[in-house]
Amino acid sequence: MTGYKLFFSDIKPGKIFNGFSLLLLFLNFSLGSQNGQVDSLVNRLKNIPEDTNKVNILYQLSEVCEEEEILNYAQQAYTLADKVGYKKGIAGAANNIGYVYSKQGNSRAALQFYLRALNIREELNDKKGIANSLNNIGVVYNNQGLIQKSLEYNLRALKIREELNDKVETAYSLSNIGIIYTLQGQYDRALEFLLKSLKIRQELNDKAGIANSLLSIGSIYDHMGHYDKALKCNLKALQLNKEISDREGVANAFNLTGQLFIKHSEQEKGLDYCSKALGIFEEINDKQGMAMSLNNIGNVYLIKSQEEKVAKQKERFLKLAEEYCLRSLNASNELAYPENIKNASGKLSLIYAAEGKYKEAYENQLLFKKISDVVNNKEIQKAVLQYEFEKKETEIKSVQDKKDAIALKEKQHQRTLTFAVSIVLILVILFAGFIFRSYKQKEKSNIEIMHQKQIIEEKQKDILDSIHYARRIQNSLLPSEKYIDKILKNKESKV
Repeated sequence: MTGYKLFFSDIKPGKIFNGFSLLLLFLNFSLGSQNGQVDSLVNRLKNIPEDTNKVNILYQLSEVCEEEEILNYAQQAYTLADKVGYKKGIAGAANNIGYVYSKQGNSRAALQFYLRALNIREELNDKKGIANSLNNIGVVYNNQGLIQKSLEYNLRALKIREELNDKVETAYSLSNIGIIYTLQGQYDRALEFLLKSLKIRQELNDKAGIANSLLSIGSIYDHMGHYDKALKCNLKALQLNKEISDREGVANAFNLTGQLFIKHSEQEKGLDYCSKALGIFEEINDKQGMAMSLNNIGNVYLIKSQEEKVAKQKERFLKLAEEYCLRSLNASNELAYPENIKNASGKLSLIYAAEGKYKEAYENQLLFKKISDVVNNKEIQKAVLQYEFEKKETEIKSVQDKKDAIALKEKQHQRTLTFAVSIVLILVILFAGFIFRSYKQKEKSNIEIMHQKQIIEEKQKDILDSIHYARRIQNSLLPSEKYIDKILKNKESKV
C-alpha cells in the first residue's frame, strides 16, 4: 500500500507529536520565536560548568533547533551525560540521535540508540519513557519490514499507555495498530482501532491527531469501496493541517488525496496533488515522503502510457514513469524501507515490461515478490492474540483487585466495628466495676459506721451504768435530806 508513514514518540516535542501514523506531525512555532528560544539557550551555555544542567540545555536545544542541527546538540548532550553519569540525560539524547539516524535511513544506528534509551528508561522505571521508546523501536522495525516485531513493540507501548491512562499516547498506539491491520488488509479490524483513536483525539481537540486519524480512516473507507467517505475524510484532514500550519501534514494530505484521485481515474487531479506534496517534501527534506510522492507521480505516468494510443506520447509517458519510479526506488533503498521498495519495484516491473526491458522487469518483479513475502500474517495474529489475552487477563485482575479491595474494606470495617464494640464493652465493664467497687466501699463504710455506732452505744451504756452505780454508792453513804432536816431542827430547839 502506498502512502503510509510510521512515526515516532517523544522526539523533539517542540516540533513532533508522538506516535506512528500516516503522518509525521509538526507543532509549528513561528521562526522568530524558535530562533529566540535557540539564542537564549545558546547564551545560557556560555561559562556553564560541565554538569547535568549543561546536559539539559543541550538537550533542550536539540528539541527546538532546526532539523539539521539536532544531531549536533544531541550528540554533545549524549557525550556529556555519559561523562557525568546522568542516565536520564543519556536516554533523552540517545532518543533524539536515534530519530536523526532514522530520518537519514540508517535504521541500524537508529535502533542502537533507541535500544540504549529503552534500557536506561527501564532501569529508571520511567514508564512513559519506556512506552515512547517501545513505540519508536516499533517504527524502525516496521520500516525494516519486520511487521511482527513492530506490532509486538507497539502493543507493549499501548499496554503501558493504557495503564498510565495517557489518552494522547493511547490514541497514537491505537492508530499504530490500526495501520498495521490496514497494511494487512484487515480493514474492519483496522477501522475499529482507528475510530477509537479518532474519538479520543476529538475529545482532546487534538487537531493534528484528528487529521492523522481521518487520513487513515479515509484510506480504509476507500479499500472498503466508500470513495465519497474516503475523499471527505482526506479533504477534512488537509483543511485541518492547513489551519495549524503543519507543512508536513499538508504534504501527506496532498499525497494521500492525490493517491485517492489516481486510483479513481482522476489522473490530472492526482498528479496536481502529488506534485504539490513532492514540492513540500523536498523543501523539508523528508526523504520518505519524497519516495512515496515520486512513486505516485510515476504511477500517474504509467497509467497515462497505458491509456495513450499515440506511440510517441506513450513512450514519453513511460520514460517519465520510469524516471519517477526509479527515483522512488533509489530513495527507498537508501532509507531501507521495504514498503516503499515494494511499491516502486512493482511499478518498475510493469514499466520495464512495457518498454521491452524484460530482464529489468523480471528483476524488479522478483524484488517485489520478495518484499511482499516479508510480512507473516500468522505471526501478527499471534502477537495480537497475545496482547488481547494479556489485556483480558489485566481486566480480570482489575476486577479481582476491586473485589479484594471491597472485601478488605469490609474486613477493615468489621475490625473497626469489633474494636469499637470491644472498647464500649470494656468501658461498660470498667464502669460496672467502678459502681460495684463504690457500692462495696459504701457497704463496707456502712458496716464500719454501724460497728462504730455499736461500740459508742456500748460505751455509752457502760458510762451510764457507772454513773448509776456511783449514784447508788453516793446515796448509800450520804444522809438523807430528812435526816439532815431533823438534825438541824434539833439544834435550833436547843438553842
